[in-house]
Amino acid sequence: MVITLKAPSAVSVGLCLAQACCDKRPWLESLGVEVHWPMSGKPHRLSCTTPSEFKSAALRRGCEQHGIELTYRPGGQPHYGGIVERVIGTAMTKVHELPGTTFSDPADRGSYPSEKKAALTLRELERWLVLVVATYHSSTHRGLGQTQQGGGPKGSQKMGIRR
Repeated sequence: MVITLKAPSAVSVGLCLAQACCDKRPWLESLGVEVHWPMSGKPHRLSCTTPSEFKSAALRRGCEQHGIELTYRPGGQPHYGGIVERVIGTAMTKVHELPGTTFSDPADRGSYPSEKKAALTLRELERWLVLVVATYHSSTHRGLGQTQQGGGPKGSQKMGIRR
């Protein structure tokens, strides 16, 4: 993941791919987070939705140079990306519980003073999201009866995250 205030772009996609490929230990240590996040290495395939940042020439060239198959999921059919869509949905539900939320729909915000209620720096938000994602991936899926990775986040209780 990459946390930024900038709009999604080919640069942010490239940063996310670099983060996905790298060993997560130095990043997690810099955040002061002890979680099991063993995934690293170059993907064989990248399956994307169709926003312009995923259709850039830079992404296509980068995937070609590194032997990564680039595919696009059909629009309007989120079940094709069920694994990633579920974790994003879970994280976004939790994000909107934080002080300073801007809500998913501006109409839902009403007169809530998001800027005055905001309580986290970008770095704190990054740490919080790491713990949310790590907790999600180490929780037992009700339907499958197993986790997507072994181990669980240490310190997740400090962030108010329940397993």
